[in-house]
Amino acid sequence: GDSFAMCVKQSECFQDILNSDTSFTNKNYLINYGVGGYGVDQITLLCEATAKKYYKPLVILSLLTTDLDRSILEVRTGQKPHYSLENNTIKLSNDSIYKSADTYYNQHPHDISSFLYSKFKHSKWGPEIDDKREHKKKLNQEILLKTISFLTENEIEFVVLIFHPWRDINSETGGWRTQFIESLLTK
Repeated sequence: GDSFAMCVKQSECFQDILNSDTSFTNKNYLINYGVGGYGVDQITLLCEATAKKYYKPLVILSLLTTDLDRSILEVRTGQKPHYSLENNTIKLSNDSIYKSADTYYNQHPHDISSFLYSKFKHSKWGPEIDDKREHKKKLNQEILLKTISFLTENEIEFVVLIFHPWRDINSETGGWRTQFIESLLTK
């Protein structure tokens, strides 16, 4: 999962609570792989890299609804591996991860003409515009289906835990994420 799984701003984290309970640790142990800032794409890559290392794991995929937005990014706080859509299938980027941010940006200039407007557009005061919504849905659908296939094929039990920001619960712009994830997982 992301920072919600990682336990940002909590005095006692999920793994601390469960791993201090002797009735839980009698047969289980929670290893928390939550990483702050991860999107669905990075959560999937980490899950695939670690889940088969354990005997009969139960994987808890923890998603914040806005993790869907991060999957379309090549860069967030730094350059990251990412998936792209090609002919309605996902492909993991073969781009190099550059040691220098300057090298990356010289070869991949951003298309934001105003950082101030971009910040405003994505704030609670901005217009209710998400011009990449359909792309986010299609890309994340393919990533989540890939993750579910990986877990199912490897006979790994799993559950999906969805977090959503309070502002998105009854919001037209944010509510689509929760509806999308719930609909996809229900199918």
